[in-house]
Amino acid sequence: MLAESALHRPAVHVQRYSPDRADRAPADLAADRVTGVAVLVAD
Repeated sequence: MLAESALHRPAVHVQRYSPDRADRAPADLAADRVTGVAVLVAD
C-alpha cells in the first residue's frame, strides 16, 4: 500500500486567510471558491 501511495501523490492546495480576512473563509467555502483546505493564519 505504501508503494502504491508513493506512485500517486495527492495534490495539496491551501488557501490562506489572514486574521483580517477570517470572515471571508466560510463564505468562500460555502460558494466553492476554495479547492482544498482553508487555513486561518495568525501572522
